[in-house]
Amino acid sequence: MTGGMQGFNYRVINGDGREIRGEVMALNAGSAESILRDKGYLVKKLDKKMSYQGLKKKVNQDDFIQFITEFVALIRAGLTVPEVLEQCSSRPANPRLSNVLHECLAAINEGMTLSAAVAMFPDVFDTIITSSIRTGESAGDLASPLEKYRSYMERRNNLRKKVSQALVYPLFILAAMAIILTVLFVFVMPRFAALYSDFNAELPAPTRFIIFIVSNMGIILPAVFAAAILSFVALKNAGRSFKFKLMVDDIKLSMPFFGGIIGPLEIAGLARTLFTLLSGGMTLAEALNTAKDSVKNSRYLKRLDSVIAGIYSGEGFAAAASKENLMPSTAIKLLEAGESSGMMDSMLGEISSYYEQIAESRITAMMTIIEPALIFLTGILVGGVIIAMYLPIFKLAEIVK
Repeated sequence: MTGGMQGFNYRVINGDGREIRGEVMALNAGSAESILRDKGYLVKKLDKKMSYQGLKKKVNQDDFIQFITEFVALIRAGLTVPEVLEQCSSRPANPRLSNVLHECLAAINEGMTLSAAVAMFPDVFDTIITSSIRTGESAGDLASPLEKYRSYMERRNNLRKKVSQALVYPLFILAAMAIILTVLFVFVMPRFAALYSDFNAELPAPTRFIIFIVSNMGIILPAVFAAAILSFVALKNAGRSFKFKLMVDDIKLSMPFFGGIIGPLEIAGLARTLFTLLSGGMTLAEALNTAKDSVKNSRYLKRLDSVIAGIYSGEGFAAAASKENLMPSTAIKLLEAGESSGMMDSMLGEISSYYEQIAESRITAMMTIIEPALIFLTGILVGGVIIAMYLPIFKLAEIVK
């Protein structure tokens, strides 16, 4: 058995005698042929694809949450895992997820466990759900940890939607400003420049500056695009360095407004992940190691690594978290209460809810400042360009003389 799925192009004859072409994912050629035969096809040709990477498409989170909900409900109804996957795998609205579930079913029918099957698709099943499934398999109860994971995904998805919705209006304003300036510089300003070129008088400095930009657009635009591409490549290469990521993430945390949102979001996300894993039956050390994949900020990731090292050396979670400044004092007090009462998972749930509320309130406050600021900036830029081009007309009598 191979370690992962492979892609195969096929040509088959269906029950009506028609030839069908397509592609299928399987562990190997024999497995691919079995899948096609189980569908009632006569296999004429089967070729291995060069790469599966190009087939990957992002799975919609709402669809994925719906799948988890269905999976839990069917497991609790007494169906076996293969039966559940068989029923859940028909998802016309999300062919990527449907295909992955079919491949997981094929792998399980060949003897794999569910956790091993989903682990072959890390772009769809993250380490948190894989670990939750593995814990459920060990305890003989898949439904409970997956129910916790579903709740975790819903909270995380709702928070992400709120952040995205908050950014829609500012992005709309920026796009409108870019369109207006583009129209001015491409269609309007060249006509003014041509008009003023016939005047035998010195133009105001703002007007000369605008005309200089318009006259050299053929040089400026390629230079800007080249600089943007070079900057992107340079940042992408530098981004492979953890030190560079750490520096960038430190800058993000120190930024006004944004830094006050990133911190609570990271704390809420980490606490929610740990709550999900611990309440699903995982040990603290295992949960912390698994939760590392949910941490986006490099500074928090480095602190979490230090906390994990402290726990392995015998420290308590609250003490290690306080020492490494992983969480604020309010959260540390709740962790201490959780350790002393044996209700760590409940306290982590409280921490996540508290800091999610803080993040949401700060996002709302930031948007009330950013939106009018962007409108003001748009007015300044567009109005400034227009005024600069009309200045000579305001002084037309002097320029004509």
